[in-house]
Amino acid sequence: MSRVSMFPTEDKRSYFERQRDQYIKNISASMEDVLNNLNALNRSLEHTVGLSQKSEELAEMWSHFYNTVNEDLVKPEEDDMEVDTTKE
Repeated sequence: MSRVSMFPTEDKRSYFERQRDQYIKNISASMEDVLNNLNALNRSLEHTVGLSQKSEELAEMWSHFYNTVNEDLVKPEEDDMEVDTTKE
């Protein structure tokens, strides 16, 4: 009594079954490619968001520096004006 295999050999399968299996393999490979590309896109977006956050911190630092320097430049002018008004 010979055992009947659950998976027929290549020669016993019909043309339809062989083509179906080939299409399933192609679809599976394509889906893996899509998944890999989505993962790469996700990493790229995470990197971009990280750079954006770092540049925001840098922009805040420069803004603070500019405001501090600007205040120091404006205050002496105001002090000079006060001195001038008291002289008159």
